[in-house]
Amino acid sequence: YVLLILGVSCLYEVSLTCLDYQMKLLGWIRFELTEHVDTSFSEFMGYYGIIVNITSLLFSSMLFPWLIRNYRLRVTLRLFPTLLFLVTVVTYGAIPGNLTVLFLSMSFLKAMTYSIHDPSKEILYIPTSNAVKFRAKFWIDVVGARISKAIGSGINTFAGSVDRSVRVSTVPSLLIAAGLWLICYYAGIEFDRLL
Repeated sequence: YVLLILGVSCLYEVSLTCLDYQMKLLGWIRFELTEHVDTSFSEFMGYYGIIVNITSLLFSSMLFPWLIRNYRLRVTLRLFPTLLFLVTVVTYGAIPGNLTVLFLSMSFLKAMTYSIHDPSKEILYIPTSNAVKFRAKFWIDVVGARISKAIGSGINTFAGSVDRSVRVSTVPSLLIAAGLWLICYYAGIEFDRLL
């Protein structure tokens, strides 16, 4: 069960790191390298932060309580991986290299991470003992998350450019998003069984 929590908590970081890298590369090219008069890259990233935080506030205050109350943890836990998989298919397959799609998708996914997925994974610790919470939480939240981000960064470093990023990141991101969905599916079932 703790290994399922590890997967729920860390696996998505690989895909999000790849998508985030692609969005930032495209934003840098569009707003810094091509003398874009209206917006700089810093302003672009500022808008990104504003949208993520406002959306996250709305989701965490209204959507998350409604989801937990009406659909319980099992369904709520699968929502983020489903959207991650769909966004990965759209941004790498259907509309690759589109900054607007990446900006909106990443804003939505980051907000979902903070407001829906993170609270859901914290609920997964309820059936565990205090000793397990104390020991496992550190390793999962600190070590596991850093390793996942490092793997995503390794994929990005290997890719190098925007065009190669689409080619190199597609398969790992799709596999990880699908794997995350399966892990969240089984974690929800196991949570209900343990309760």
